[in-house]
Order: sequence, then structure tokens, then C-alpha cells
Amino acid sequence: MVAKKTTKKTAVPELRIAPPSHAILEVVIKGVPGSVLIMESKHGAEDLKRKQGSSMDPTVKAGILAQQPGGKTSKIKNVPRTDEVLFEEFQYSLYRVAGKKNAYGLPAAGFKKSMMELAKNKANEGIDGAHIRRNIWVLADCKSTYGEDLVRIKCSEPRQQLDMGINSGATPSPRVISRGQIDTWEATLRVKFNTNAFTPEEILNLVDRCGAEDGYGGKRVGKGHNCGEYAAVLKPGPKVHYLDRKRPAIK
Repeated sequence: MVAKKTTKKTAVPELRIAPPSHAILEVVIKGVPGSVLIMESKHGAEDLKRKQGSSMDPTVKAGILAQQPGGKTSKIKNVPRTDEVLFEEFQYSLYRVAGKKNAYGLPAAGFKKSMMELAKNKANEGIDGAHIRRNIWVLADCKSTYGEDLVRIKCSEPRQQLDMGINSGATPSPRVISRGQIDTWEATLRVKFNTNAFTPEEILNLVDRCGAEDGYGGKRVGKGHNCGEYAAVLKPGPKVHYLDRKRPAIK
């Protein structure tokens, strides 16, 4: 009689890839008193330049347009810097919420970019830019009139802020800059993150440090000025919403 061959049961390998695990930290941020917010919408500025016929976009000025049948190149117009033009520039610098009157926001991408900027600072050891880019996302609340994803803000009425700058080019000349200034503002920031990579406390600290070390908008603290600083509001405390992805058991 031949004995039956017994096969050794193979051990189940340890799970190396964990399932997706994400959460959303909801935290109120508020502008620091004495540090105003200066808005500067790039999409709004370009829209105004197109309207004035002073756009530097090659598809508008020359380039692709000039290569098309019947296409013409046009010279850049010198728009007089009247009070009316400066006021119009101020209006176009604001991030207005689409379909809403007197409602404003800030691009969600700007908050994510601020986190990436923080990682570039060599003094901030342990904060890795690639790690942030792949595992943290700032969620938008609405769209701007130009289609940008915005975080909606509650704020005081924007007012015109005039500053001195210089024109671009080989021989830059002085130029008046007209933008929107907001004295007081706050927003509810919703940050989605990978819980396998970060803890809620780390995300809260990251938001708070971005507000203190980089800020938001023009002439912000991260550029050596004193505008755009904000801080996380701890009362009422931040909320964490865990995103549970239920899946059927694999048989």
C-alpha cells in the first residue's frame, strides 16, 4: 500500500498593500489682524488685457493667429493709466464666485502650493514636497467667474489698493499696481489626506504653519512682506471626517 503524499499548507503572505484610507480635515482659518489680504487674479488680469487689446498671449497678439489664413499680428496698445482704468484693474483682480453677487473666494490650488513652498524651506526637516503632492488635496467649494476652483471666504468688502511696481522688459519703468485689499476674512478649509501617510494633527500643523510662514496673496509674509498671514481657529475645534470605503469580501 502506497502512503498518501501530504502537502504542506503554504503560509499566507503578510499584506503589503493596505486599502485606500482617506480623511478630510475641516478647519476654519482666519486672517491675522493687521495683515491684510491682497488679491491678484491672473485670469482676471489676462481677461482685462484681452478686452483692452494689450494681451501678451501669442495666440492673441501674433504667433498661432498670425500663421492662420487671414490672420493678422497686432501691436500692443499703450492703455492710459487713468483712474477709471485703475479701478477696472482692481475689479478684475478679485476672485468672484460664479453666479453669486458680492461673494468671493481664493483658489484652492494656492493653499496646496503654499504647502509645497513650505517643504522647500531647509529649516523644515521632515516635510517632503513629493509626499505632500501625492497625499494631500485641498478641496474646492465653488467656481470663479473664470472657472477656477475656489475656497469660499467670508470677508469685509474689498477695497482698492494702489502700489508701485515696475513694467516687465529690458528697461522696466515704474508702474502703478491696482489690486483688491480685504481687511478681514475667514474660510472653512477642507483638506483631504491619506491617513496612511499623515495624521490629522500633522495636517492641522501644516495648515497653521503655511498661514504663519507663507500666507496668501500679494505681498505675503512668505515673500518677505507682512500681508496675507492667517491662522487656524481652534475654537470650535477642527473636525475630521473619515472616508470609509466598504468593499465586498474577496472569496
